Amino acid sequence: AQSAYKCPSLLRVLVKVYAPLLLSAQLIKTIADLLTFATPKITESLLDYIANKDTERPWKGYVLATSYFVVQTLASVGSNQAILAMKRMGMK
Repeated sequence: AQSAYKCPSLLRVLVKVYAPLLLSAQLIKTIADLLTFATPKITESLLDYIANKDTERPWKGYVLATSYFVVQTLASVGSNQAILAMKRMGMK
């Protein structure tokens, strides 16, 4: 009778142990990188607002400045969280 014995694989064990942490860290890092790409568009809109300040509504400037701050903060926090997760995984 043939045995159902599988040869042990270190790679298979590492994937089972670290895949959830690695995937979640990579997802957070991807979102943070996408937010970083949004920053130049917000800056461009803010510069357009400043150039046409006479015709634009005042609330638009507040929204642009707040969104710039929020996007940069989320990108920074996301990037640092991903780095922290990778370092934590490396210490295990």
